[in-house]
Amino acid sequence: MKVNKLLLLALPLFLFGCANLPNINISLGEKESQATEFDENGCPVEPGELKSNNVKKIDIDGKIIEESSRVRKGKYIGYSFEGKKGQELDFSTETDLCLWLFSPNNELIDGLKLQEDGFYTLQITVPKGSTSFDLTIGLDASIPTASNPISISSSNPSPPSSSPPQNSSQGNGSTTINIPTSKPSQSQSSSLSKNDAIQLVVNWQKAKQSIFAYPYDSQLGSQLLTGKAYRDNINKPGDESSREWLQNNGAYYTYQAQEINSVESFNNSGNQAFLEVVATEQRTLCNKGRPSSDNNTSLDKRRVRYDLQNENGSWKIADYKTVNVIQRSSNPSPAC
Repeated sequence: MKVNKLLLLALPLFLFGCANLPNINISLGEKESQATEFDENGCPVEPGELKSNNVKKIDIDGKIIEESSRVRKGKYIGYSFEGKKGQELDFSTETDLCLWLFSPNNELIDGLKLQEDGFYTLQITVPKGSTSFDLTIGLDASIPTASNPISISSSNPSPPSSSPPQNSSQGNGSTTINIPTSKPSQSQSSSLSKNDAIQLVVNWQKAKQSIFAYPYDSQLGSQLLTGKAYRDNINKPGDESSREWLQNNGAYYTYQAQEINSVESFNNSGNQAFLEVVATEQRTLCNKGRPSSDNNTSLDKRRVRYDLQNENGSWKIADYKTVNVIQRSSNPSPAC
C-alpha cells in the first residue's frame, strides 16, 4: 500500500457554514492557472481547486466506513467530516493517492491528529491517469492494516480458578474488545461491505471467549455462525462440536491476546462472500485446571479464509479454514 500524505503549505482554503454540506464553499483562487509543480511521487506540491460539488459530507465519528470514487490527475474530490480535538484520522487504501487534510481554519495539518473541534476536509487526487479507488476511513476507529491491527483482547490480568466458575461469565478473564461496537451482532443488510465482514469476524473472535468457556453460550454462536462452522463449533448432531466437547469434559479456553493484523482479500458475490485475514491468537486450553501441552495452547499467526453467507438478511460465518500458518510458538504466558 502506498499513500502519499503531502503536509506542505497550501493556498488558503475557505469554509462557509459547516452545518450542512450545501453551505460549504471551497475555493483555492487563481493558482491553478499557473504552472503546477510536482514532487517525486507525481503529486502537486500545492493542491488545486476543490469545487464544492465534488465534496461529500461523511460521518466517521467513532466508526469506519468505506468510500469509493474515481478521480483523474489535475482534478480533485474531497470528504468533509466533523471531528473533535484529540481525535485521530485513520485511513487505508490500495491505490496511489495524493491527500491533503485541512483543518476548520483552512490550514494544512501536519499529521492526522485533530487539533480543534470543527469540520475537516480531506482533499484527494491521483499522481497520474484516471483511477478508481476504495478508501477505508475512520475517526478514532480501528482499521486493520499491517501497521494498525485490531486488538481483540489483551493480557489476562486475573486468571480464573482451576476450574471454570459456574456463576460468572468472566471465567475466561477476557477483556473489552477495541472496536466501535459493544455487542457481537452481524449486519442485517443484504449487502456486505468489507468493513461489515471484518466486524463479523472480530465479533466471532470475541464471542469465542463466551462460547468455548463458561457459560458455553450456544445462542451467541447461532447469531454468528451457520452451516459447517455452526456444526463444528456449536452443535453437531450425532457427534460433539468443539463447544460440546469442552463443556462435557469441564475444559475451557482462555485468550491472552487476539488480533486481526491485516486484511488480505475480500469478495462479495450476492448472498455469499469471503474474507481472508492474517490473525494472531495467544490461547490456552485448560483441562482439569491445567494448560494443555499441545498446539491448543500456543501463540500463532496465520492466514485464515472465512466463507460468509447471508441467511435471511443476516450475514454469518458459514465456514473458515487456515490457508497457512505463518508463525507458531509455545504460549509464553498460559493462564487457567
